[in-house]
Amino acid sequence: MIIAILRDNRNAIAGQATHSVNLYHANEDPQNPRGGRHNGRKFTGLAYNLLYRLSAQHTPYVRASIQDVEHDSEHPVFFNTIRSDDNETVTAGWLWTVARNLVVTGEASYTDNKSDIELFDYSRFRYQLGFRYQF
Repeated sequence: MIIAILRDNRNAIAGQATHSVNLYHANEDPQNPRGGRHNGRKFTGLAYNLLYRLSAQHTPYVRASIQDVEHDSEHPVFFNTIRSDDNETVTAGWLWTVARNLVVTGEASYTDNKSDIELFDYSRFRYQLGFRYQF
């Protein structure tokens, strides 16, 4: 189940600023339930997005999200603990519309993940550059 609440039109940025809130819940089942049930998980999250249209070509954006992850069964290696993670991410990015059908994207994000199994605790920065071509 995915629920999205949008302030403006879903397919276009209407005006200078577009705000959106996404609430989601999902279930992932492992491919091999005999040997990996602990890899199955359910997760629920909440995200807030803000896009600010500077011009027809340039749209910077920010996003903040939190996510709760509950694994399906005990981890066989880590003292039979059922893994549970709390994940927080902050993202800033830029959309540059080069042509009507070509958009260049740049994004930087920081993620902090806390787990009840210490090995799965992490913090990381991610940087990515990409493009989208529509035809």
